[in-house]
Amino acid sequence: MFCQTATPPNTGHGAGRRRICLSTLGGLLILSPLNTFALDLDFVPRVSLGAAHSDIHLSQKWADPDINIPDTRFETTFALADLGITLSANQRLFIDLGAKLSNDSNHLQDRPGFAPDSKTRYQGQNIAVGIRLYQGLRLFAGGFNEETMLDSVNRRNLRYQGGYIGVGNGFSVGKSSVISLHGALGYSEGRIGVMLADGSGLDVDLRSRGINSFSAGIAWNGRISTNVSYSLSLDNLHNRLDDWRMNGQSYPGTLSQDVTLLRLTLRENSL
Repeated sequence: MFCQTATPPNTGHGAGRRRICLSTLGGLLILSPLNTFALDLDFVPRVSLGAAHSDIHLSQKWADPDINIPDTRFETTFALADLGITLSANQRLFIDLGAKLSNDSNHLQDRPGFAPDSKTRYQGQNIAVGIRLYQGLRLFAGGFNEETMLDSVNRRNLRYQGGYIGVGNGFSVGKSSVISLHGALGYSEGRIGVMLADGSGLDVDLRSRGINSFSAGIAWNGRISTNVSYSLSLDNLHNRLDDWRMNGQSYPGTLSQDVTLLRLTLRENSL
């Protein structure tokens, strides 16, 4: 899964800020120009371009010969674009929304059970909420929904949804650069489209018996100008689903996915 580590950067003062002043009178909450309580909101849009290398391994030992999911492993490398926005309050609480989409990419090698001229494509959405505890230290939690088209010819798709919790920290380097580290643990469920011996299709539910995914990453953050900053990040994501279910029955099978993601991100009003 690609959508697991929404770790918004330190946001600063600039064009993205909107200030809302709130006060109370007689037990009623009213808008007021008074500075009784100031809520500073930062809206930080971002755009990312990068490349992802995905390695998916399918393995099953089903007794039913009519189900055609050969043991296979295939690798794909594709370009990835990411659009998102972070809303932070008082430089402490934040909500992050993001959406990713890849180009159509060929499999690096032909694999059994997949059409040789098929293509793969990825798309996903993510939401995260978090709190900054101390300087660069932050905790976050979120959810994601994503889909990878494994076989464009036979329309075999892999779909994930789930949630995660994580922690991140940043360390200043020089006057305006920050090195940040982050990691997350999560649980996901999925569904994969399979082909039967008669050529028809069937969806198989993919689950796990506990925490089945983790991610870790490192990023270098710096400024380009007063209102624009950049981030160069490297992430590794792992997901494993070993409880396959079809028609109410549980079957022995494993789907594991490893993704390495390199991205360059531009943000307004960050750091």
